Amino acid sequence: MSKAEKTPLMIEWYTKVINHMLTHVKKIQDASGPEAFTVKKAVANNKENSELRRGVIALIDLLWEKGIDFVIVSAGWADVIEELLECWGVERK
Repeated sequence: MSKAEKTPLMIEWYTKVINHMLTHVKKIQDASGPEAFTVKKAVANNKENSELRRGVIALIDLLWEKGIDFVIVSAGWADVIEELLECWGVERK
């Protein structure tokens, strides 16, 4: 896929993700007040709307068992990724 083909799809995906997160933040704030919002609550309340790629849990488990460190690189989504991994039972610290 060329960069020209990929760019609009990436923008569309990123826009949908941000809008989805903002929608759920607003729902939590409306229900509990602004001070009640946490990333942990937002992720836990929306686990059914998330998914890991096939094989990710097995890969993380294998790396953990073998004592191999790895890094997940994100653009400001570290808190969300950590909570998702914990929800999916693959949190490793």
